[in-house]
Amino acid sequence: MHGSNQSEPACRVVLLGPASESSREKLILGLQQRFRLTPRQAESLVQRAPTVVKRGISLEKAQSFAYHLEQIGARVRIDRVFHEEEAPAPQGGKPEPEEGVPPGSSRISTEPRCPWEEMDDLGFLRALFGTIGEVLFHPSRFYSRMPIGKGLLHPLIFAIVMGVLGGLIGLVYEFLMMLLLGRIFQPQGLGNFGVPVLIASAIGLPLLTIIYVFVGSGILHVCLMIVRGNRKGFEATFRVVAYAMSTQILAVVPLLGGIAGTIWTPVIQIIGLRESHEISSGRAAFAIFLPLLVLLGFVVAIFLIMIPIIFKSPGVTLRF
Repeated sequence: MHGSNQSEPACRVVLLGPASESSREKLILGLQQRFRLTPRQAESLVQRAPTVVKRGISLEKAQSFAYHLEQIGARVRIDRVFHEEEAPAPQGGKPEPEEGVPPGSSRISTEPRCPWEEMDDLGFLRALFGTIGEVLFHPSRFYSRMPIGKGLLHPLIFAIVMGVLGGLIGLVYEFLMMLLLGRIFQPQGLGNFGVPVLIASAIGLPLLTIIYVFVGSGILHVCLMIVRGNRKGFEATFRVVAYAMSTQILAVVPLLGGIAGTIWTPVIQIIGLRESHEISSGRAAFAIFLPLLVLLGFVVAIFLIMIPIIFKSPGVTLRF
């Protein structure tokens, strides 16, 4: 009976970071070679330490997994998730290599997570503001850990919430500005402004947000394909655009909030594309600004075409 308890998965392995600063590069290289991680994934894993890299395994397997990590320069901790009888220590003080984790194995876990998609555990407000904080202040960490393959619904709902929130904040400031300028003096005027606008906003803001996210993601993904940066599919691009809507919260800062959001949004999207599709920052930036470059080129072409027509017009006389 006790044997079944001993083999019951109850441990997790936590990567605490490199054993020393000098072993950092060795650890990153070792993670790439032993666990088949890309250079970006390995570096991101080390940067996020401490982080759980293996869970739900027996103590013996946890010791073996930790031993492999220590051999490539990692500092590791084994946590007991719940009570379990101690497994006997392997002979010689070193655990035998686990058969399921040979060199070249890809069974290491980088624990993809997103607070918004953990709402059942965190609650609405913690999930909402946890996601906003991660995206605004730690976008590289957020997008490198963002789960892909869970569908579009969660990020779409998040985008709608942020779009409505940002739009309503803008309407409140507009209303206050109208009061400040003295354009509303009568209760009737207040009612005329408030009710129709709120009804229109309740209908229009979610719809406009949905259109923006889908159309924007579609255009961005086409640009990403043009620059050969599409490595994780449309869902990854959609999630980048949807969660970048976190910048709508900056609308709470009068005047400067809108400017900051306009500047910070493409920066976050560049970081998001880089981390989620595992491409360079330059390629991600090119995909972001490609539509603007095309539009600018179109305007310049029209201007160059129109100049000869204008100056050749019979009604135009140049005098010196």
